Amino acid sequence: MFGFVFSLAYTPLQAVYPTEVLQYNTRAKGMALYEMIHNDVIHVFELLIANIPETLLRSVVLALSMYMQALSHLDASDGK
Repeated sequence: MFGFVFSLAYTPLQAVYPTEVLQYNTRAKGMALYEMIHNDVIHVFELLIANIPETLLRSVVLALSMYMQALSHLDASDGK
């Protein structure tokens, strides 16, 4: 059931979320990083963590979003 709802709700939005989070001047770097992570790493993790509880999955997603925000703040401070 979770997989079905996840597929309907989140899968179409995966490419939109990083563009909304990142500032305009860091989008190219952030989207390149996102695509690298998504295409090379996430698919391997999807196979490995299919049976891990949902709370751990939420922790991984939160950590990834915090990393993307940190990248955004670092790139924003480069322009000053």
